[in-house]
Amino acid sequence: MGGKPEWGFVKLGHTDPVRSNSGLQTLLLMTLDYYGRTSGLQVADVLDPKYQSWIAQLERGVGHLETSTGTFMADMIRFGPSKYDIAVVYENLAVAQLENAQGRWGNLRLYYPSVTLWSDHPAALLQAEWVTEPQRKAARAWLAFLRSRPMQERALSYGFRPADPAVPVRTGDAQNPFTRYAPYGVQIEIPPVATPPEAPVIRNLLTMWSRVVAVH
Repeated sequence: MGGKPEWGFVKLGHTDPVRSNSGLQTLLLMTLDYYGRTSGLQVADVLDPKYQSWIAQLERGVGHLETSTGTFMADMIRFGPSKYDIAVVYENLAVAQLENAQGRWGNLRLYYPSVTLWSDHPAALLQAEWVTEPQRKAARAWLAFLRSRPMQERALSYGFRPADPAVPVRTGDAQNPFTRYAPYGVQIEIPPVATPPEAPVIRNLLTMWSRVVAVH
């Protein structure tokens, strides 16, 4: 990696792909990077022995697999390079922990992969017979509250990117983490976003990981 020999082996960390969304996203991004794509991943790609050998070798550098991304990120800050050198987590979690991390084990820095993924947080109003009209009314009010400009702007302070495209990420607020933490690698413009593959590809990706990687 170009570091000091006394650092030893690089300790990579991510959550369990079978039980954590961020772990699955990490596995998918690794796979897309291997094939040099942003879309079009097929089941045949996952079954390729050369790819499986590559992913197995890469994953040997991963230690304990947490099921919660928040717990995993907190552990990286708590234990530092004794357990992790690199952690793949959601952007908002990294942004939220930047201030806590600085000076603890050196400076934590963000690096964005060449291809990334959106991790949306959807909310749904169920259309079912057992949903009452007052419940529907309350749900609509809650969704309208979340979508309101003040709440979309407040999301920035927690490291979330607004769902409303009319709300800018770059603002004049000195406390905006996307500008405040730019020296630590936080970017307003992100790399190209990959297109998630079809469900059969995801199922086979998880099966492959369980058979080829998890057994090691």
